[in-house]
Amino acid sequence: MESTKVVSMRIDRNKYDKILIICNKNKIPFSEWMEGRLAIADSNDEMISKICERIEEAIDVIDNIPAAAKRRLRSLLRDLEGK
Repeated sequence: MESTKVVSMRIDRNKYDKILIICNKNKIPFSEWMEGRLAIADSNDEMISKICERIEEAIDVIDNIPAAAKRRLRSLLRDLEGK
């Protein structure tokens, strides 16, 4: 069985041209650029999942311990801002 699969999609011509400029500048093929973007998307999905978990935790304590919930939400915001 093949270890790769051909994927076809339509993309705005201007966006495609910009991607090709990036690829040329970095001396990488389009497929390598796309693989990098997919890896970033996977990483973002994982981060979003973690953020959702932390928000749920804050919601659970918001009525009982509002100050703790605020601290958790502020911490989450700092994480999102990269601080």
